[in-house]
Amino acid sequence: MDLSECIPVVHPDIEKERIFTLPHPRTHIPSYYVMDQSHTRTYEMLVVRPEPPQARSWFVGSAEDASQKSSLPGTVLKDGGLRLFSPIDPFFIVIGLIAEVESKHYCPLEDLSEAAAELHARRRAQTLAKDVDTQHLDLWPDIVPFLLQDSIKPHLKRICDTQDDPSIGSVIYRLNWDKILGEFQAKCARLTCSSLLDSAPETIGRQVRKRLANAHTATPSEWQEAQTKVAYDTIQGYVAQWIMDRWRNTTKDA
Repeated sequence: MDLSECIPVVHPDIEKERIFTLPHPRTHIPSYYVMDQSHTRTYEMLVVRPEPPQARSWFVGSAEDASQKSSLPGTVLKDGGLRLFSPIDPFFIVIGLIAEVESKHYCPLEDLSEAAAELHARRRAQTLAKDVDTQHLDLWPDIVPFLLQDSIKPHLKRICDTQDDPSIGSVIYRLNWDKILGEFQAKCARLTCSSLLDSAPETIGRQVRKRLANAHTATPSEWQEAQTKVAYDTIQGYVAQWIMDRWRNTTKDA
């Protein structure tokens, strides 16, 4: 993506030179992700755009502003969307990429990455069958380089069993659903912690209050039920429905 054609609002540590285009973990729609310069945080690009007829444009640079070192001085950008980079746990991206590449056998990360890239490229090609030449979508270009980053390997270990394979001199991976479902449970536990309502009153707290008929008279159990629903909805926004169903079924059986 060419950032010179839009106005991103970014933290100075974000490495704007390398934006990954990856399938969204829930919708599979191509979305933009970027690492910070230390490769310890991952961000998702979100676009805030006014709805017509309130659509707006951006004016970049000015002849009167000599200190403005804009590459597009005095330029009007028709797209008035505001690009924001929001932190995202790479766990969601990784599980969205490899969950369907399930195998009973261990395999090298290169093979796992290529299988994921082929699977998602094929799905995208089927979605756009009338508009694209499927021969040019053998692999989703950014999936392999994203998964092969050293900073992503710890997140792979959150959802995979690993072994050292002396024959190839590297680590081999196998998806572990107990680990995956355990990660979901841990996230749900953090989102349903009672202290979170006080520490995040304008985010999680506001969503919970909207779930209640009357926040002033609600019982503790009603608060807990509403917060649990918010937790599930929050996680569900970044998880494919079939994975959510598997998690819910496991929870019911527990």
